[in-house]
Amino acid sequence: MRQYAQHVECWLGGQCVLSLPRARPAQGQRVGRAIDYRHLVGALKRKPGAFARWVLRDAAFPRAVYRQTWERLISERPEREACKTMVGLLVLAADGHEAQLAHELDQLMALDQLPDLNALTQLLAPPTGEVPQVVVTLPTLASYDVLLEVAL
Repeated sequence: MRQYAQHVECWLGGQCVLSLPRARPAQGQRVGRAIDYRHLVGALKRKPGAFARWVLRDAAFPRAVYRQTWERLISERPEREACKTMVGLLVLAADGHEAQLAHELDQLMALDQLPDLNALTQLLAPPTGEVPQVVVTLPTLASYDVLLEVAL
């Protein structure tokens, strides 16, 4: 690892594999934090109840609407259900739907509704294409015998 004033680089075998801007401490903090929720969502998925008291929770929201959704969920639903829903939303966001999910959450906030994780999962799921039915007809062994007779 190489640390510079503005960024940090991670090297593997003489090749730079990761370069990130250096985290600066926010006002009132001693240490700067740069949290990427995508790196942590796998562990949260296994234990979603830990989200409520997670020390890095506030730094892990990818956009402001996710934080607002969390605040509404925790105030209107039981903690266990709120945690499970919020971690599910972060999993969807990490799967490449962050912007579209943020738009959907904005719309739900405007309508004063809480998100339904199952409905959002179905909405963001890739479209299912129809697979054509393929019928393979195998030739009989007698047809090969005919080919052998013609060749002789």
